[in-house]
Amino acid sequence: MKHLAEAYTSFFELYTTPARWLTANSVLAVKWLFDLRNLIDLRDADIFSSYMSALLSVMSHICASKKFVKIQNKMKTIFNHDLLIKALEWIRNHYITQSSSAVNILALLTLLPCSNEHFDFSFFVKIYTANILLAKHRPNIHVVVASSKIFKQMSLEMFRDEIMAIVKKSMLRSPEIAIFGYCFIFIMTVLVSGVLYLLESIRIDLSSFAIDFYKILSASLISSIDEVRKHTSLSVAVIAKKITDSKALKGLVDGVFGTYSGFQNTIFNNLFTKKEHEMRIANKLEKIRKKQT
Repeated sequence: MKHLAEAYTSFFELYTTPARWLTANSVLAVKWLFDLRNLIDLRDADIFSSYMSALLSVMSHICASKKFVKIQNKMKTIFNHDLLIKALEWIRNHYITQSSSAVNILALLTLLPCSNEHFDFSFFVKIYTANILLAKHRPNIHVVVASSKIFKQMSLEMFRDEIMAIVKKSMLRSPEIAIFGYCFIFIMTVLVSGVLYLLESIRIDLSSFAIDFYKILSASLISSIDEVRKHTSLSVAVIAKKITDSKALKGLVDGVFGTYSGFQNTIFNNLFTKKEHEMRIANKLEKIRKKQT
């Protein structure tokens, strides 16, 4: 088992960029590990550690597979109560000694039963914020999409205490990278055949955070980078959808109107007449209102 784990690690961790052939091979590798489950004794500490290392090495690639849900369901059957506790302990210890494996750890946590009472949500948030929101490079989109489902369990207190501060810090440091991650705290964005569709993740009322959050996002709403503007607009729309307080919604709408009607951004000055600019504002506000209803 040790040699297999070393072979998996030396091969799969060489590649960080998603590719179809990598995804296909990672699925095959995981199936082999599933088949081995009945031939080895996972109660043995050394065997269990090697088994977990082998699993960990392929996790980020598994997130890109269409068989993700099927593999996730299989993982739930393998990691029952006792093994799950053991696996989560192994993951925490591994992160302490090898934090460079954080993206794979995030992916592995996504595949484990996250609704179990032993799942450490704070630990998950710690890894997510450090390696997605505060990443020094664009995060792996497949890992971000897969992990977003766990945020359905986020409480209002958790969002306030552990997310808002990170949002402010990372947006000040690098909005182009950060906004890419924020869209997936609130929504899971997938591009399929040129069509962008959204799936909501968190389930809390954002009324009390809307204005502060918009202040952080507003500069990126008129960024010169198309993708940044696009993801920022999506974030604002999702915030609007998750507001129940009419005063907070009005404040958000006024903020959006103020950002665009300032007419200070050179892109809009150069590309649009005042009339065209006003039409863009009206369309954007109408989309936000529709999200609310």
